[in-house]
Amino acid sequence: MLKKIGLSAAGALAVLAVGAVAAGAASRYLITSTHQIKPNVLNQLRSHGRSGPRGPQGPQGAPGAAGAAGAAGGFSAANVSQVTGPVSDMCPGGDGACEIGSSVATCPAGAVVLAGGFDGDGAPPVDATIAYDKPLGANAWEIIIANDGSVETTFNTVVTCAGSGVGSLARARRTDATTLSTSQRAQLASDLADVRAQHK
Repeated sequence: MLKKIGLSAAGALAVLAVGAVAAGAASRYLITSTHQIKPNVLNQLRSHGRSGPRGPQGPQGAPGAAGAAGAAGGFSAANVSQVTGPVSDMCPGGDGACEIGSSVATCPAGAVVLAGGFDGDGAPPVDATIAYDKPLGANAWEIIIANDGSVETTFNTVVTCAGSGVGSLARARRTDATTLSTSQRAQLASDLADVRAQHK
């Protein structure tokens, strides 16, 4: 047997209200990305915002871990050698071309020049002009001197070299002909010609 259910006006309003809330809840959603906002609205939101004050500086971070040890250096006194060139005899100044002398000291194979100079070899030039005192390539040192004094003088070049396995600081005499390259011999000849042309 069916029964009629009566609904008062207040009850009807309550049912409508519940339906409206449910419908409103169903139409809401959560914004998780700016792509969900219209560009013109997003621009307005950005333009109206203001930067806040700068925050305090944070604490200093902890020291980093120590780096790995570097490779051992390759320089050693055992890799340094000193070589003397041939002795150059110079006649007294004014006696001609023999008043100009040259000597070249060459490093052992595989070594390079660190520094150079000359030794008087018993009769050092006291009154003289040092025309050239310089490296001759990467492995040799050149000295050219013009004797301005009235007595004969002598000298020889001394060069300090560095290179793996060249030995200790021991002197060994070397000659130009067997140790200089073609370009080094040409440079030496050019330097000698230059000094002889100027020293008259």
